[in-house]
Amino acid sequence: MASAPLAPEELAADMRDLGLTRGAAVLVHTSLRAVAGGRLVLGGPVGVILALQDVVGPEGLVLMPTFTATNSEPRYWSNPPVPEVHWAAIRAGWPAYRADRTPSYGVGCVPEAFRALEDVVRSDHPQQSFSAWGSRAAWLVSPQPLNDAFGEGSPLRRLEDEDGVALTLGSGWGAFTAFHLAERRMRRPQREVDEGAAMRDPRGVRRWRSFRAHGYRSDDFHRLGRDLERTAPAWIRSGRVGGAESRLVRVRPAVAAATRWLDRNR
Repeated sequence: MASAPLAPEELAADMRDLGLTRGAAVLVHTSLRAVAGGRLVLGGPVGVILALQDVVGPEGLVLMPTFTATNSEPRYWSNPPVPEVHWAAIRAGWPAYRADRTPSYGVGCVPEAFRALEDVVRSDHPQQSFSAWGSRAAWLVSPQPLNDAFGEGSPLRRLEDEDGVALTLGSGWGAFTAFHLAERRMRRPQREVDEGAAMRDPRGVRRWRSFRAHGYRSDDFHRLGRDLERTAPAWIRSGRVGGAESRLVRVRPAVAAATRWLDRNR
């Protein structure tokens, strides 16, 4: 007999058991396939979102990455790479980022469903936007510096100021976005790269905007997270939400520990 469907109420109960509380500010990384674990999630991605909203309530905050990495300097594209002969056409013709309609890319179906909801607001960064719901959502995703999407002026820093948490639902340490804030606090300066994105100017006209940006990377995040986890800190709690191996991580101590790790290991 097939397993019974997973209702949002069951997912919400699992999130509470993991330690997520009403009023929390939570950054969410999720794999719907992992949460389902072979079962039907009622409502699909919206069912996961409803569970999150039920747990933290309207006085809380739910934050998700809604990145648009394809709106970027084509010389860096690698999956697949694009011949140099086409770079100018991409810069001239790529659609301008619009917070209200540009689809997210590469972050999964839950964030994409989330950013499209009527009561969710999205930041204005053309590549590394975040979307938020709840009390003070507009403040949480207020303008990010174009050249420093994950630094001191970012939603990640504001989440840290709220003593927020990160919830990973079947998503590994390699996608733990809050570690990028630790990168910005390393003693060794990060490299900068020449970036670009299609944007709208104040008059609403589409333009290609070139800018210098910090060169973030995440290739060592999995090892970083596993090393932190081995010390069994109290600020990491593990459990299951639906079928997904999940973690609830306090952002402030995680970023502090990650900064120290990166200073030692990079």
